[in-house]
Amino acid sequence: MSSLRVFKTTDPPGWHCEDLPGRSTRWLTWSSAFRDFVSSLCKSALRRRVLLIDVRGCSPYPTSYYLPLDVLSNLHRAKLLEFAAHLHRFPGQSELCLFRDMLTPPLDGGRIRAVFALLRTALVTLLGDERAALCSPLPSARKDLGFRLHADLFLTTRLWLIFDDVPDDNTGASLFMTRRDLLKAVRSIRAIPEDTACFVAALLTKPIARDSFDRLYRLLHCSRNRWHEALRTALREKTSAVRFRSGEGYLIDDRRWLHGRTAVSGKVTSKRFHRLTYGLRS
Repeated sequence: MSSLRVFKTTDPPGWHCEDLPGRSTRWLTWSSAFRDFVSSLCKSALRRRVLLIDVRGCSPYPTSYYLPLDVLSNLHRAKLLEFAAHLHRFPGQSELCLFRDMLTPPLDGGRIRAVFALLRTALVTLLGDERAALCSPLPSARKDLGFRLHADLFLTTRLWLIFDDVPDDNTGASLFMTRRDLLKAVRSIRAIPEDTACFVAALLTKPIARDSFDRLYRLLHCSRNRWHEALRTALREKTSAVRFRSGEGYLIDDRRWLHGRTAVSGKVTSKRFHRLTYGLRS
């Protein structure tokens, strides 16, 4: 098994001591080997400009950043595939993996987009399926009112975000809740029928053949549901909020962690965060 690892463990930043979820959390950063690899790429093949492609079978979110592996030397290509294999095997499905110092040299906002695009191509190459990873662009917006707790419930299961252009105030915090806490809250509310509770559990634990975001989101947040107020209160009690700074981020299993965000002050740029999703649920 390869010794090339993308991450290494590290200590949490002091400013996060009070806002972290208390369990199943660990902090990571780039490994020395991966930083050296990117430094080597910067001297040769790594370019900041990436391509956009549409991936068949990923509707309604088919667009992904892309860089071909043939821009790399044979040595760089072999190492990238080893790093991608480590990322694919990386443990922690039940953990909330948090990151710091991810945009320090040789990485910055432009280079991490290129690195994510290369990792996406490497994962697809290893798994033999174009849908196995997506590096999706982020649209800009004049205003972001936030996003309630949800699971993407798309084809891929791992969601990796690194924040870049974030506001320097206390807005735009990321929200987290474990699947266990959600299902416990759903089961505790008498107004939620048994078949509905079972359906929520199935969405988060069983294989899905199509985008199922809307089905879960409506059950959790539609104001016409007779359990709306009770469930909203229960979710609020179990939600953790983490305000990430530039260069920080998280990696979660989308089926085990619900996520969301609070409203952001001002506009949101296309560089608010960089995103890589991967890992098909068989």
